[in-house]
Amino acid sequence: MSRDSIVRLHLPGVLLLLTFLLALGFYLVIPPERVARTLFFPVTTGTELSSERRLVPRVPDAERQVHLLVEELLLGPVDIAHTRLLPRRTSIRSLMLRDDVVYLDLSPEPVVGASEAAGMVETALEAIRKSVFFNFRFVDEVVITVGGNVPFFPAHRPVGR
Repeated sequence: MSRDSIVRLHLPGVLLLLTFLLALGFYLVIPPERVARTLFFPVTTGTELSSERRLVPRVPDAERQVHLLVEELLLGPVDIAHTRLLPRRTSIRSLMLRDDVVYLDLSPEPVVGASEAAGMVETALEAIRKSVFFNFRFVDEVVITVGGNVPFFPAHRPVGR
């Protein structure tokens, strides 16, 4: 085998390897501006949850990442086969990530004033939990409150007030 045939035989592989290493270097140095997240929404024909992929902005702070995910959930689905989780005016009052636990407080007016059955609200809260757990594996627990109260439990008020 001559030297010319060795170069012809290995040149395409070497060029492919160099191109791959160059692309990998760019990806590690300059990551994409958006990251894919999986959101869960109820289907229109039932209460089971179905997934939907979305691109959300990449941010370094984990608490902000969870906040962006919940904002996307509240915006509603893109797929026509999915339904909204909560009424349109629902907003995030506060969101904290402490010791791998997400504390989420939603505005009470749209949720409490909604004419939907309680089962739909339970499904919506389960979809939020499932979306957070699926996208952020380090999260151990998601505590969701509506207006500062745990949904479907009587509010605790001290005697005399």
